[in-house]
Amino acid sequence: KDDGDQYRPHCDGECHGGGYRRGRRIATSLTYCLVGDKGGYTSFDRAGLKVVPKRRMMLFFGYKINGDPPAMDNGQTEHSGCPLR
Repeated sequence: KDDGDQYRPHCDGECHGGGYRRGRRIATSLTYCLVGDKGGYTSFDRAGLKVVPKRRMMLFFGYKINGDPPAMDNGQTEHSGCPLR
């Protein structure tokens, strides 16, 4: 909202690997209602990905990895919000 605002690196759900347990958070969605003139990117540093927001865009990412047995993300969904400028 204001210049310099940001979110430090964090995980919304389980992102340290391990087995999936029913009832745990498995996904996140972000909707960019407004965007700054500069900055405000969502960065997934461990995955080497930076998402440049556009007004009315939605970003969706999940933590559950299908397999046998199902597992949870091992850190690739750790993300941060880059400072607005």
